[in-house]
Amino acid sequence: MISGKIIPAIATTTAMITGAVLVELYKIAQNEGLECHRNAFANLALPLWLFSEPMPPIKNTDKEYDPIAMGPVKAYPPNFTTWDKLEIAGPCTLGELIEKLKTDHKLDATIISSGKICLYNGYLPGGKHNDRKLKTPQDLYAEITGETIPAFKRYMALEASCEHTEEGIDMNIPVVKYTF
Repeated sequence: MISGKIIPAIATTTAMITGAVLVELYKIAQNEGLECHRNAFANLALPLWLFSEPMPPIKNTDKEYDPIAMGPVKAYPPNFTTWDKLEIAGPCTLGELIEKLKTDHKLDATIISSGKICLYNGYLPGGKHNDRKLKTPQDLYAEITGETIPAFKRYMALEASCEHTEEGIDMNIPVVKYTF
């Protein structure tokens, strides 16, 4: 009796979502502009269908004073969004990745993490993480977590805390896409 009530609800909801997605796919096929696309919210129990225009991504800008950093913070590249990435081609060791950030972008990486896993922390006393610079990020991740990265995965998303090499100002940067 319960499944008899659930299955029609799943079927009608699936049909509603599929229809909304297909309308958006038609817009893509017709090369409509971004302003023609819509976000959809559907509640079939009420019945309620709401369509809204998606907002543009938030742009990261320079700050004269950031209360967390307790000083100025610059955005690199200027006005980047969550869709932007800094791409680093590998394979390379963590030390080589840090050097590429320094030479290509004038960024001095002090902390590098992947999700919740800290791969490198330059603030630790006595350079405790300096030996980690000799390993590749994917090997280091596997060593710390005990999980191997799947063979089909070709890149890692790395978050980095950086300073400008010449100005010494904290830099806000997008995710680093490190390709193996």
